[in-house]
Amino acid sequence: MDQLKLTAAQAVYGELPEGSGITIETLVSWMQETPKHVPGAFALPCFSLAKPFRMAPPLIAKKLADKVNAIANGPYLNFTS
Repeated sequence: MDQLKLTAAQAVYGELPEGSGITIETLVSWMQETPKHVPGAFALPCFSLAKPFRMAPPLIAKKLADKVNAIANGPYLNFTS
C-alpha cells in the first residue's frame, strides 16, 4: 500500500462521522490518480461519503480539504505528494 495514500486515508478516516462503517482500507481503494491537468498526485472521490456525511460530494470535499491538507476540486479531494 502506498504510504502517501495510507497517510491521506488515515487523515480522512479521522474526520468521518461516527458509525460510517468506512475503513481506512476502503478509503485507500477508492483513491485514484489525478489527470495531468488537475492539481494533486491522487484524489479521493467523495461520492461514497455523501450518505455518512449527509451532504453533497462537493461540500464534503470543501469541508475536508483544510482539515486533511488537501485541495477540494468539485466532488474530489486531491492530495499532493
